[in-house]
Amino acid sequence: RPKGVCVEHRSLHNYARAIAERLDLPDAPARYAAPARYATTSGFAADLGYTMLFAALATGGRLVLVPDGLAGDPDGLAAHLCRQRVDYLKTVPSHFEALLTAAAPAGLLPRRALVCGRVDPFSPAARTGDTAPLGAPLANCAVHLLNAVLQPVPFGAPGDLHVGGAQVARGYLDQGNTRNALRVIN
Repeated sequence: RPKGVCVEHRSLHNYARAIAERLDLPDAPARYAAPARYATTSGFAADLGYTMLFAALATGGRLVLVPDGLAGDPDGLAAHLCRQRVDYLKTVPSHFEALLTAAAPAGLLPRRALVCGRVDPFSPAARTGDTAPLGAPLANCAVHLLNAVLQPVPFGAPGDLHVGGAQVARGYLDQGNTRNALRVIN
């Protein structure tokens, strides 16, 4: 059953600006310049697609919608992305790997950047299924890896990811306030 999440405008603004900075997104295009094109393989009922949605809105770009059913059709999606001249594509590594069965998989690659979350899919740890490095948090956000008693784990050790900062939502609607931290368990 879906739950409502309370997200403040400042959190969304900070996220959109941090994504624009991290991906080096272009500013709003000049009057006759072509705007950047953004797409995602997920629908907008889940938050995965929000990265591209808000990137397009924050930079004056165009959001390229993927028709229903096409996200699961490697050849059809590749043709669609090529026709639409997508610059930035957001997906998850496992879905992208499944899409690589397309006859012409290069058509799935956007012109500027493929966004697959924070784990480097080419790292040795990610390929072996061991723990994988997460990289650096976005601007105005902090992450801590903690053990079961909320103490920092040694460098390289697995732990629970605790996220805090400007981008953290207020919490679930009618379920209290989680203003300062959000706990994500591996």
